[in-house]
Amino acid sequence: MTGARPNILVHPDLRLQSPEVPVEIRDAVTESTILVIDDVSVTGQRLSRYQQSLPELRFKGRIIYMVAVARPDIDKRWDRRVTELRFRSGAEIKHEVICIEKVIVPDWDGNKCPWCMEGRSLSNLVQQQRLQGDALTMAVRRIMALQRASIEKGLIQDVIWHPETGNPLRLTPNSLFMVDETGSATEADVVAAVAAAIQQLRIAGKEEKRLDSAYPHVSVLDTENYFGKRFNDDILRIAMLRSATAAELERWDGRKEEERRTLVSQFLERQENRDVFLLELAVARLANKIPQPDPTSLSGPEMTGWPADLWRAVPT
Repeated sequence: MTGARPNILVHPDLRLQSPEVPVEIRDAVTESTILVIDDVSVTGQRLSRYQQSLPELRFKGRIIYMVAVARPDIDKRWDRRVTELRFRSGAEIKHEVICIEKVIVPDWDGNKCPWCMEGRSLSNLVQQQRLQGDALTMAVRRIMALQRASIEKGLIQDVIWHPETGNPLRLTPNSLFMVDETGSATEADVVAAVAAAIQQLRIAGKEEKRLDSAYPHVSVLDTENYFGKRFNDDILRIAMLRSATAAELERWDGRKEEERRTLVSQFLERQENRDVFLLELAVARLANKIPQPDPTSLSGPEMTGWPADLWRAVPT
């Protein structure tokens, strides 16, 4: 009916024992329709709980699931989820699933999320008393920022760890990697785009194009992508180190891994965005994504300041 205001209920699962579930849902007739709105669907567990709970409430009507952003880690998983949610026993008109946007990105849980791993690694350094002075203060601030981000709005311009006085890294204007006509792409935008691109490599249909470190098929990211000249934006290099796993970066050839070790040393000594690389490479080293550099690269006269102190605190 035009102008009618529907009943709105915010609830995590609609379980029978929940007193907040209104009687209108329990007594709904077959012709009734419920619109379930979800902001983000990653694994689909919340929608599945609704699907299980509504029949338990004797609801016999139609359900329309509207998801603002579906972010499965593979297309087939979302297609299967849609098929399961649309199922309606004994009814000609099935339930409906509407997705406004769909993005294929990694399913980063607490164990795999790069920023969760960063927080745990820094906490270990603090607990082991490996940090002193400004390095300790800044590491604690970063840990607190990561904890706040997990319960608030997430990370936007501080996805990459840089000194508080530093500016966010940005893409070069007219970058071929990501169209950004306004120049407003945040660090989070770029890292998300890189993570999505790497996820597409993981699920590629053809084996020779698939990123896979499981024996006997071993295909890892070429160092040219993140330490070479293929891309000239440091934010892309760092985003790749953030998004890839250790197994997707490590070379199975000792000579190639020694080359990576040399490249790490060179990036620690470079001048452009030096402090950012000191911090981000330390995070990557803590996650075993890069080899330990030559000790001489950590003791030169340019290795001063708390970012350098933090790097030297990373266990060998």
